[in-house]
Amino acid sequence: MGLLDIEYVIEKGTVCYYTHELGGVIWHFAVLPEFRNTGIAIQLLSKAIDFLREKVIKRSRHGQGMIKG
Repeated sequence: MGLLDIEYVIEKGTVCYYTHELGGVIWHFAVLPEFRNTGIAIQLLSKAIDFLREKVIKRSRHGQGMIKG
C-alpha cells in the first residue's frame, strides 16, 4: 500500500544539522496509485510522527521543509 523511510539518530547534531536537539529525516514517502485518496498517506505520516515523538525527536526534515514536533 505505502512506504515510509525514516532515519533518526540518538546523538544530537548528526541529522538536520541542529546541535541542540535530536533529529530525523523522512527520506522516502509513497503510496501506490490504487490506494491514493484513501487516507493511507495521512495514516502513514501520523504513525511516523508518533514514532519520532516516542524517540524524543524534536525536529525532522522531509522534501518540503521542517516538521516541528
